[in-house]
Amino acid sequence: MLFRPSMRIDLEKAACLTGATLVYSMCAGYLETESTKRFLPWLDKHNIPLHQIHTSGHASTQDLQRLRQAFPAATLVPIHTPAPALYKQLFGNVQLHEDGEWWEINKENGP
Repeated sequence: MLFRPSMRIDLEKAACLTGATLVYSMCAGYLETESTKRFLPWLDKHNIPLHQIHTSGHASTQDLQRLRQAFPAATLVPIHTPAPALYKQLFGNVQLHEDGEWWEINKENGP
């Protein structure tokens, strides 16, 4: 899931942090900002490892298709895209949701 430090309290209340991992896809330099430095102890408190994987920009369709091949059974929910309907043609097993819409996720079958 997309995560921002402002979501910490909600995730603690949901009691869903056991086994969590943070994939940090921004430039490593941002880890040196004061706001991020204040956030890092929270990860330690919850035993959440941080893995830096900088993606530098937007993924190409070919890269997204390779990622999809790695998780073929997973339900895909396009987020932050101008053409979400196109994902159904390109990837299969796609579920569309409006910006700001909340939906239930079935842990066994995906969204």
